[in-house]
Amino acid sequence: ILPDVKNEMYGVTFNDGRTVYWFEKEELEFLKPPSNYEVWFVQRNRFEKIVQKKKPFKVIWPRCTFDSVNGRYFPYAKLDKDGNPITVI
Repeated sequence: ILPDVKNEMYGVTFNDGRTVYWFEKEELEFLKPPSNYEVWFVQRNRFEKIVQKKKPFKVIWPRCTFDSVNGRYFPYAKLDKDGNPITVI
């Protein structure tokens, strides 16, 4: 949500617009992470869980399928019968 002349706060929405958090412009900074996900290697026993290693990775293919009905991307890619990603449905 962009600020008006009187309000210098920017609204950031979550949960499809149901939740709004307000920030000043100086607090907003977009940082593009080098990876979007992590795989954790954890050793577990009866008493504790020990993280042995965290392996970050980034999904670059296939791109998510665009939902033309709702005007947004699915959080996954749909594939056709040959295994090729469908770009728009």
